[in-house]
Amino acid sequence: MSMTTSVLLGRGLVEDTVDREQSFILPGVNPSGQPNTTQIVNSDFYFYNVLYGPGENRIYDGSVIRLQEVSLTYNLPKSILDSTPFGSLSLSASGFNLWYDAYNTPDSVNFDPNVAGVGIGNGRGFDWLNGPSSKRYGLSLKATF
Repeated sequence: MSMTTSVLLGRGLVEDTVDREQSFILPGVNPSGQPNTTQIVNSDFYFYNVLYGPGENRIYDGSVIRLQEVSLTYNLPKSILDSTPFGSLSLSASGFNLWYDAYNTPDSVNFDPNVAGVGIGNGRGFDWLNGPSSKRYGLSLKATF
């Protein structure tokens, strides 16, 4: 259940809601029992149906494709180190949370289902306006003598 996605859609803050002149006819029946023919505008559709509508409109499949971690290391050859005080020397570069695609959420939101903003306990799967996981980069130099 993603409130982040609902708020972004309901308030018109993402590209999925750009065409404000588009209208919708929601499925269902009117009070007389006839099929619904009442048109609503884009902003009403998202605001009253996604943000403040039924809870099931805030539920998304949490599947994601992710490039979680990449690490590259280069060890200098012994032949280069023979005339130095080093026994070995290596340089490493790493990155974490480099890319993800939550392919079952709206494209312009690309919500990260890996965040947990409700603390510990039974909150897994509930998002209450969380930010995405941060990208991190690192370098390390290792030397032995």
